[in-house]
Amino acid sequence: MSRRAEAMAVTDEENHSVLAGLQPFEWSNERSVTYEVAIEIIGQALGCYTALIDRERRGENRAELIEEWSAAQAECARQQQKLDFFDPAEVVRVRDEYAALVRRLRQELHYSPTRRPFGSLRRRPDGSSTSK
Repeated sequence: MSRRAEAMAVTDEENHSVLAGLQPFEWSNERSVTYEVAIEIIGQALGCYTALIDRERRGENRAELIEEWSAAQAECARQQQKLDFFDPAEVVRVRDEYAALVRRLRQELHYSPTRRPFGSLRRRPDGSSTSK
């Protein structure tokens, strides 16, 4: 038996497959997509907080705002890690909650889906700028 086959044949004390203890579940493309959307929208919130923190550090550098946004960013990362695919009601709740949060954060950043938030101004060779 190859090393790979040996590694895949991990067994418990009774010499049964470890996979034998898994409970069957129904796979749903809709649940899968909902879960992936929730994970993605949390990632967008993380990105918005990163942009807000960066903007604040380059601007007024208010420590209380940076701390608040950093804590919120850490909570986003925790939520992303603990989101449970097998709890569809929670996945939908989180998706909706974070979608609303991202809308608010984008407003804070003066972002609109039709305008790129970064690099939206292009410099001409003469040094003037133009919106893209």
